[in-house]
Amino acid sequence: MVTCLLAAQSLSVAHKGAYYYYKNNDSMCHQVNRGAELLRQRQSSMALINHLQGEGRLVPSEFQKNVERQMILLAYNNILLHDYELFGEMEGKTIFPYGVPMAAKIVLYGAGSLGVQLYRFISTHGGHIVLWSDRSYKKHRAAGLNVDSPEKIGEVEYDYILMGIGQYELAAGAREELISAYGKKLNNKIKLLNPAELTSDRLRIILDRMRA
Repeated sequence: MVTCLLAAQSLSVAHKGAYYYYKNNDSMCHQVNRGAELLRQRQSSMALINHLQGEGRLVPSEFQKNVERQMILLAYNNILLHDYELFGEMEGKTIFPYGVPMAAKIVLYGAGSLGVQLYRFISTHGGHIVLWSDRSYKKHRAAGLNVDSPEKIGEVEYDYILMGIGQYELAAGAREELISAYGKKLNNKIKLLNPAELTSDRLRIILDRMRA
């Protein structure tokens, strides 16, 4: 800590303590029970920014952008995992945020919180899921879900594989496992949740609909 202070170009002191927790901006972790904790951390960060600005101090724009981006992702996280239908209805004939036509033959991979939301929405809005798979399919089957082993992927005809995994890094890892098992021909068929699609403008529309 002392080394960091000595190397700093400037030093600011706030009138109260605030803790800033840096989180990967592209992460969409499915562990929503941490949402309240993360929200408090972001509120503390914004309080620190507001205080420094009130004191006439310059707040690094990158720091402020990081905080704002994390707050946007937190909101998306909760809506995607609990009220996905709001996005689905807005997108119409495509599956958000994958850009895949609703009419396509879909293999849905992942039976966690996001996977369940996707399965329910696609199945009840004219979509065609030919297979729902997960490595932990036995556990999900015991819970009453119609989930099969990933080995079944080679036995069905499909247009796309949707990775119904909220955390991008985990979804990317699962994609590599599938490509390793079934060949590079899957590369263009596997669709991951794209954080770049989670824009503030789209979120604003959703929040307005929720308030209506």
